[in-house]
Amino acid sequence: MSDSSESRNIKQELDQRHVELKSLFETSKILNSSLQLNTILNNLLLTPMGRMMISRGLVLVADHENRFSLRNVKGLSKKLIGTTHKVDFNFDKPVLLNSVDQNECKLKDFFLELGIELLLPINTSTRMIGMIGLGKKITKNDFTEAELEFLNSLSNIASTAIDNAIIFQKLENVNRKLDNKIQQLNTLFDISKELNSTLDKKKIINLLIYAIMGEMAAQRCYIFLKTNNQLKFTDFRGGKGNTYEIQTFSDNEFLAHLADVSSPFLVENTVLPEPLQPLRTQKIKVTVPMRIQEQTNGIILLGERINNLEYTDNDIEFLSTLCNQAMISLENARLFDETIEKQRMEDELNIAREIQNRLLPETFPALECYEIMGFNVPSREVGGDYYDCICLDENRIALAIGDVSGKGAPASLLMSNLHAGLHTLVMSKADITMIMSKLNNLIYAHTTFDKFITFFYAEINILERTITYSNAGHNPPLIYRQDGSYISLDKGGLILGMMPDNIYETETLQLLPGDFLLMFTDGVTEAMNNLDEEFDDWRLLNIMQFAKTNNLSINELINKVITEVRDFSQGLPQADDITMLGLKVLM
Repeated sequence: MSDSSESRNIKQELDQRHVELKSLFETSKILNSSLQLNTILNNLLLTPMGRMMISRGLVLVADHENRFSLRNVKGLSKKLIGTTHKVDFNFDKPVLLNSVDQNECKLKDFFLELGIELLLPINTSTRMIGMIGLGKKITKNDFTEAELEFLNSLSNIASTAIDNAIIFQKLENVNRKLDNKIQQLNTLFDISKELNSTLDKKKIINLLIYAIMGEMAAQRCYIFLKTNNQLKFTDFRGGKGNTYEIQTFSDNEFLAHLADVSSPFLVENTVLPEPLQPLRTQKIKVTVPMRIQEQTNGIILLGERINNLEYTDNDIEFLSTLCNQAMISLENARLFDETIEKQRMEDELNIAREIQNRLLPETFPALECYEIMGFNVPSREVGGDYYDCICLDENRIALAIGDVSGKGAPASLLMSNLHAGLHTLVMSKADITMIMSKLNNLIYAHTTFDKFITFFYAEINILERTITYSNAGHNPPLIYRQDGSYISLDKGGLILGMMPDNIYETETLQLLPGDFLLMFTDGVTEAMNNLDEEFDDWRLLNIMQFAKTNNLSINELINKVITEVRDFSQGLPQADDITMLGLKVLM
């Protein structure tokens, strides 16, 4: 083959690849533009069928375990939609059914009868969530390797969109249930104003008991409520309240069987299991469950009536409605208590967050030859990351960054201790080795074995343009130089708080004009994307190279890192605190 002919073939192949990649990109945009599963599946079938002139196709989506539901068809009977099938095999690449044994794929005959000859898996990182079935081409040509590769890429692209749509569908169902719940509560508020006039549990119970006894003219009323998923004897009116009665109604076997009651009944007309016989011996006339969301969360027992009349079906219906309404009121009271407690905790966390923000520097020194900037975003209301910039004297500044193990309030408290200890030691004019050693002993003495801090501390000599530092197990900060080389600042010792009396090394380096110094916590480099990949140091170095090339300020560099990290982990919640402290040596 001549060179020109080979060049043309290569160009044709590259052009074809370009077209395929462009098609996959456009398809990805279409699939991810919707969260409606049916729309995604419809586009997913139309793309390959239109491109390759395929006569028929179908898509199955996993329902639960190994059951798959047929959700969309083209060129086949619509009656197939909604049918479920057991799939007892997994695969990770396109499968031609004619090359598969029946024992490997028990659905082989089913697919072949429908004219399906190619199966494509739709896999997430953890499981197979569906499959695409395609029939023959109208041209009757076989699928080429390039087409199979294209189809495999298409199914991989579709997996994220389908998985997101499934999650969205579940969220819609949850929201729908919550909407129904709100509607029920609104209706019940209208029906039972007196019960819902208070959110005090004891008042609700009292109102319920007196309302029942007043309406039914009952001599005795006993109430049982579930606490920590166990039914317990809660309160009574009109009973004897003696030891025997209390012991009878507090018996574990009796309570366990009583908790299984799902509908009201008259004791005299019901065959009782042995554990519930005390209902007869205590002359209980009627048993009414207190139901919510089809679960029994309480029981009302009523004794004989003052007028000696029997309880009627209308009485039972009234009691059932009233008790269910009361159960909702009690549930509202519980939720209200939880909300108050949550609000109290949120208020305390907000105060803690405000205090923590005050521990971080609000401004940075304006220096002639240096730019300094810091940034912190906790993953929760308060976090365990820390950075600082301290003016030691007119010629020296100190920079520090740390990461406390764990998250939330405990990490925040430990961070506060670190801040206080560092500032105390800096004021004492101790050298770096002494500062690191005393901080380590301070953390070790005031924490448990599972609490520790990674920490980096450096002192910058402004006139001599030197940095002297020590690293206690922290992510090594990076110095990126104008010639494209970089230095990893890793000299030091063990993490703070691991063991007492550690000795920490120091290192002094010359800072050069144009140098970028970037300190960061693992919330930056260990940020994850939806493919379980970490952001990692190499991406950070690429950004620093970009900053050098484009002569960015330290503020612009940090903002660039923040943007890249957020774009990288788009769609995933922030798993860890993100903190950076940077310095640029000006020309």
